[in-house]
Amino acid sequence: MGKTGLLLDVSGIQKYIFGTSKLKQNAGASWIVEHILTEEYLEEKPIYSGGGNALLKFDNETSAKEFARDWSLRILEEYPGLQPLAGLHTSEEYSDDNFGEFLNDCRKALAKTKALYQTQTELSRYGVTAECIHTGGSANYFDTKLTSGDNRSADAQYYSELAKIKHLNDDKAKDSLSNKIDVAKNDIPENFNHIGGKTNDNYRSGIAVVHIDGNEMGHRFQKMKTLREYKELSEKVEKWVEKSVAFVTNKIEKLLKDSDDIRKDLGLEMSDIFPFRPIIIGGDDVTYVCNSGLGLLTAKLFLDKFKELQIEEGITENKLVSACAGVAFVKPSFPFAQAYDLAEDLCRSAKIRYRKFMRNIQNKENYEEPSFIDFHNLHSGIVESIETIREDGYKLNGESLLGRPFGIDKGSESFDFMIKEVNKIKRWSKNKIKELREVVYKGSGAEEMFFAHLKKQNKDWIKPELPHAPRANFGNPTYLDYCEFLDVVPESLLDTKYWEGK
Repeated sequence: MGKTGLLLDVSGIQKYIFGTSKLKQNAGASWIVEHILTEEYLEEKPIYSGGGNALLKFDNETSAKEFARDWSLRILEEYPGLQPLAGLHTSEEYSDDNFGEFLNDCRKALAKTKALYQTQTELSRYGVTAECIHTGGSANYFDTKLTSGDNRSADAQYYSELAKIKHLNDDKAKDSLSNKIDVAKNDIPENFNHIGGKTNDNYRSGIAVVHIDGNEMGHRFQKMKTLREYKELSEKVEKWVEKSVAFVTNKIEKLLKDSDDIRKDLGLEMSDIFPFRPIIIGGDDVTYVCNSGLGLLTAKLFLDKFKELQIEEGITENKLVSACAGVAFVKPSFPFAQAYDLAEDLCRSAKIRYRKFMRNIQNKENYEEPSFIDFHNLHSGIVESIETIREDGYKLNGESLLGRPFGIDKGSESFDFMIKEVNKIKRWSKNKIKELREVVYKGSGAEEMFFAHLKKQNKDWIKPELPHAPRANFGNPTYLDYCEFLDVVPESLLDTKYWEGK
């Protein structure tokens, strides 16, 4: 029997969510993007949702077109700034058993829509001269509630309609998040400064923007044919992701409750605000913001738990879904869109290392796919691609001085190796670590002279080791990696038990 598929999509999502440096607006925008593709908003149950799309099935094209028109107009009216798109395809021989082919045809129709037409969904400027400090649009809305606790001037109380809608939906975003993680709604942070903590003798206020994405998910879905197969994998991945986020949340809560030293090292000794806020939890795609001292720890715990949940369900090693993470360390006041771009770029860098690693595995059918982490601590206000940053500032005689991205699984345990070795130098003074960083740029001979001098000064001194493999080969850490790791991880969190999820 013939059926018409309508594949719904929204363009401009990244700009819509990350185009402001106000956490409440980021979270509210993310909730809106998720909400407009739900059964509640559509008032129709999609036969499949995944990858930021929703697929609905109709008996004829006329009904599908009417639905697409009404859905699009509603979004344009209720949520300016988003660009609704739809792909329509009719199959005379549709069945759930050939769903994969039907979905691919709908995707082709959607791609054609994107290529042919891009709608302009917001007026560039009303007859109002004041500019919104968040969106750059006309500041035509006034509400003192929007500036609560921000310590801004009275002029900052004028906002664009776009900023207002995002901001006011943060409460719904909190409700949704509190149903997924065990954190009281009132403790969920609304401000990047609250997450970053306060600068003290041991800590400099900062945040980590973490982006995590599954490996080769597109290829996995391409191998599937039936609707049941698509739904099962989508639902499983969504469940694993949400449980992994909840696990990380519980671990953070336990750390803060059990250790005053950790709270102090994170600049949180006087704060009850939870220093972790997911922005996106969708499919295999996760983006969250946390206190800078927790950035690498939470990313590793997430990736480990993501694998562990699959193993608990009896999935064999060669069938496990792995993921990669990018962690960008910035100041709380840094433009959030640029911080996200850097985190996404770092995740892409980790995926390149992942693919390189897998190409060197002879028997992939019997090998567990690894997960990789990459990170960068941004000191300047200028953001270039991570490739350019490292090409310009992290090479000596054409050779990389870094080993990251790091593998964290069996066969690629470079991350665990680094944690063990940095514990040998964690009590060094900041000046001594700075000296090691400078020595690295002088070459391996200078490194050995530096360590020999330290040994002469203190016979009990233990030298941190490097993996017995060429530098920058599959993520083997270097001394510069050790120094930069210590820049972003406080001493109180270096105990290996924390990194093992204990």
